[in-house]
Amino acid sequence: MHFHTETDTSFLIPASLVFDDGIRDIKGILGYLNRSGLDVHYLVLRNSWFDKRVISDDDLLLLKKYVESGTIHILDRLVTQSKLRFDERVKEMEALMRTVLESRVRYCE
Repeated sequence: MHFHTETDTSFLIPASLVFDDGIRDIKGILGYLNRSGLDVHYLVLRNSWFDKRVISDDDLLLLKKYVESGTIHILDRLVTQSKLRFDERVKEMEALMRTVLESRVRYCE
């Protein structure tokens, strides 16, 4: 265990933002991540690729309520069926992840 706690590790967990007290409800996962001691960054892709659905303001407020430890990044570029906009969102995500990872390297040195 000591090896894992002393090693700089980064990983990505895709999750659905569901707050319905059902089997896919994310509150338990958020609680676990809050207690983990990890430097958690939540990248929220607010707009759907397939249709014009958007994560609601109410769900974003619930996310903010349940995230006690961590940073929430909301990417709200509308990308519905647009390769150009999707590519722009990919670049935004790459830049954000690079910034987060570079700050981790400086923090760990």
